[in-house]
Amino acid sequence: MTLPEEVLGGLGDLLAECTARITQIDGSPPAGAAFFVSDSLLVTNRHVVGMHAGEEPQQVLVQSFGEDEPETGTVLPPSQSLPDLDVALVQVAPRRDRPAVAVHRGLNRGDYVLAGYPREDFYESMDPGVEVSNPIGGTPRLNQSTKRPDLLRLTGVQIRPGHSGGPVLSATTGAVVAVTVYSQDIDAAVGGAALPIELAAAAYPELALLAGDPPPAASRYKMILRRQGWEALGLVWSPDEQVDVFLTGDRSCWRIGLRAGAEGPPITARDLGDDMSEVIVQWARSSGRRDESEVLLLGRLLSGALFPPAVVERLPPPAGNDEDPVIVRLHVDPTGSLADLPWELATDPSDPDRFLSATEGYAFVRVNADAPVGSGQPPEPLPLSERMSVLRIIVQPDETSRWPQVMDTGYPRRWPTSKAIDDDLAARIGAVTGLDDAPLFTSESLINPPLSELRARAGRGSVDIVHYVGFGYQEPEDGQRSGFQRSWIACGGGPGNDNLRSHKALEVIREIGRLQPRLLIMEFGTPSLDWPSDFVGGRRFEPIGPALLESIDLAGAEAMICTRPVHPLQYDRFNGLFYAQLGSGHTVEQAVQLARVALSLDAVVDHAGFGWFAVSTGNNLRRRFFERPTRSTGLESISGHSRSGSPAESSETPLREPARSDSFSSSSPHAGGAED
Repeated sequence: MTLPEEVLGGLGDLLAECTARITQIDGSPPAGAAFFVSDSLLVTNRHVVGMHAGEEPQQVLVQSFGEDEPETGTVLPPSQSLPDLDVALVQVAPRRDRPAVAVHRGLNRGDYVLAGYPREDFYESMDPGVEVSNPIGGTPRLNQSTKRPDLLRLTGVQIRPGHSGGPVLSATTGAVVAVTVYSQDIDAAVGGAALPIELAAAAYPELALLAGDPPPAASRYKMILRRQGWEALGLVWSPDEQVDVFLTGDRSCWRIGLRAGAEGPPITARDLGDDMSEVIVQWARSSGRRDESEVLLLGRLLSGALFPPAVVERLPPPAGNDEDPVIVRLHVDPTGSLADLPWELATDPSDPDRFLSATEGYAFVRVNADAPVGSGQPPEPLPLSERMSVLRIIVQPDETSRWPQVMDTGYPRRWPTSKAIDDDLAARIGAVTGLDDAPLFTSESLINPPLSELRARAGRGSVDIVHYVGFGYQEPEDGQRSGFQRSWIACGGGPGNDNLRSHKALEVIREIGRLQPRLLIMEFGTPSLDWPSDFVGGRRFEPIGPALLESIDLAGAEAMICTRPVHPLQYDRFNGLFYAQLGSGHTVEQAVQLARVALSLDAVVDHAGFGWFAVSTGNNLRRRFFERPTRSTGLESISGHSRSGSPAESSETPLREPARSDSFSSSSPHAGGAED
């Protein structure tokens, strides 16, 4: 999907202003184009500035768009890490009124726009002028070993001498993502190729910093892209509304930065020893009721590890009731060992008695390290007269007598049946209403479906939300595969009384992806003590965890929620609040945050339960599925009321009554009317 015509046109005009012509000091060849990435730094090709053998710094002439006279630019030394890369940087004197582009690493199949100073062969006396092309096709070429783009193939355009070194703008995201490098045939419109910014940023650290934090000179670019387009690039619109924390390394030693690839001293959990992070992981994987004091202690340890002073200084206070929350985005590689740490339990560094992921005014989300660039023009929120479709996938054993019971307000609660779980989820979803008290969500269910049934359902059309409630596990770490690659997810169709069969998570998520969901929710239950032997043939296993968030791109979803193993009471409480918030027009991040707030206040089953709900939105920030409310409804929804003032959660009271059967909430209204 390309940007709207007015946005793309505005960027094209600004791209011309940001593109300069490069010539040699003595006027001899070579010559070409370059583009400003700050008010004093340009990017071009190494073959445009030419070879230099002298000891003095190499200089070229830089003629900016609209300027009568060129200025002298200094060619910076070649990259030490990639000295043969055909990319060069040129430094000129800074100028406050000089515009610059926003560069980005993301590449995809789609349309692109070129700018340059192509040579005119017919009117030889005419000075070269800047040209900005119409959108043309482009296809990234991926390196066989790194699986990263190392070239962008361009088609349907005549690339002439003088285009070299010019910017290549993505018509999908609006960012400059490559540098034109060669033509397939200068006399025919058969295209050529460009070098990705990904490679240039790897070669030149200063360019990598500008890609993650564009300079003030890119402010006009920012205004044309607007907030949604800017944030879709993973860039911060306002420092008071968003903080990005980048986490790299492993459990014994990790590095924290406020920019991608930032260097700095390694930071671990306040000198607690190399084994402490492993202890924390094992604690998070264990089952049982956690005491409030131990959860707070762990939260403070994690906060000290995640928020060193440099990060604390950048963390704004929580937003007010009528404002969008401050988004705290944790960039962590889901394939690495750090992904399994329960970062959602970290306390607020400014208030050690509250948890950052369960504090109103904040929204704590995870971002995959390689999250793709989001769409610059996300779907508009639906009016309250429209509906979203939900597919409930319920996977539960037929026999639940040996599954864990919990004490709830002094009463033992047995594990609910598949029908009870499905009925209560349907009631939670169906209780959220819009105009004229009409439900905002329509839902249907698949109970214990085999994988083939998921495939068949995809053939009948897409759904907006896929909500899975079942079981999963991970094979032990082997140092080769990621947590997602070692994960297994339960479906129906298995042998024995439980009627469950495990499948590789890759297979299940791939089938779910065929449904084209905008939101994927994966909720996993705490298994019985003998369930692993029945389910996985006696092999060792570990509880499934947030490493599953790696699969958000495979599912094609804008957002993904994943739990560690929890009790049905916990995900039932979460679901009621989450759907109410989503239907009230809050963003996905805020809906998850407010649902976690409710869990932390209620302490259902486990004081750590709120922290078992992790969410990833990638670079799809602040996505609303429904129109924004005219006033804050967060506190009303947490208190159990919907927009209209009617009860938002019809089964809330029965959940607090003594269990009179093995039903989840035996007196709650079943959702026959919620089926569509």
